[in-house]
Amino acid sequence: MSQTIAVVMPTFNSATTVERALASVVGQTRLPDEVIIVDNASSDNTIPLAQAFASRHNVLTWRIQVLPTNIGPGAARNYGWDLAKSDLLAFLDSDDSWHPEKLQVQSEVTHRFADAVLFGHGYVVLRQGEPVLATPSQNTTPSIDRFKLHHFLIRNRLSTPTVMLRRQIPERFPDDFWYGEDYALWLRIVAAHGAAVFQRRTLTFLHKQTYGESGLSADMTQMHCGELLAVQRLRRTRDIGVISCEMTKVWMRIKHVRRRVKMSRRV
Repeated sequence: MSQTIAVVMPTFNSATTVERALASVVGQTRLPDEVIIVDNASSDNTIPLAQAFASRHNVLTWRIQVLPTNIGPGAARNYGWDLAKSDLLAFLDSDDSWHPEKLQVQSEVTHRFADAVLFGHGYVVLRQGEPVLATPSQNTTPSIDRFKLHHFLIRNRLSTPTVMLRRQIPERFPDDFWYGEDYALWLRIVAAHGAAVFQRRTLTFLHKQTYGESGLSADMTQMHCGELLAVQRLRRTRDIGVISCEMTKVWMRIKHVRRRVKMSRRV
């Protein structure tokens, strides 16, 4: 039985990138059943561009919501999540893009792993100005990993634009902090529902580094604090013990120092 798919995209002052992201949505071999854009009170022409793009591709069902204030990326995704009616949700950031087969390939895996609720896959980071190359379909079935909670405590295994999940789960992105909110959600989902399913196949293109460049990831200290808070909340709900919590926080502090050293070498 076919499952329906909604794409949820938060935007904020994304005029230079939103059309690239949306083009990768309408270029899918398996088109989504609905596309939901939630704008965080942009001050540029993000929304006129998105509306014009939607009007040119009216074969899809579009919903564009403009918020009066910036509520943050996690809350904006939750807003779109609650508007969606489809079985599956796929998240795309407005400055990233997808391989044309992303939705088709990933939705097929959700059928194979009917017990799982959280899915992800590989990505590649493109340098500024580097073109997106739609690599040909792979004939062989990609390797599958199942990441459990202890895997996520070592590091975040999923980048948000690679994620597909089942809409009806009750968990949501935390809306009281803007940094590491995706990691906090993956931890809660895996703790409640079991392992995430990960395909070793590149189906998402990130157009900036995962940390240390533009966007929320630019503030590494805030990201570090958000990740620590996510682990502390997992301890508060007793999904991990005291020792696991403290060991994870120590490991996170070590990783934070290593990231700062790497960033200093880029300058």
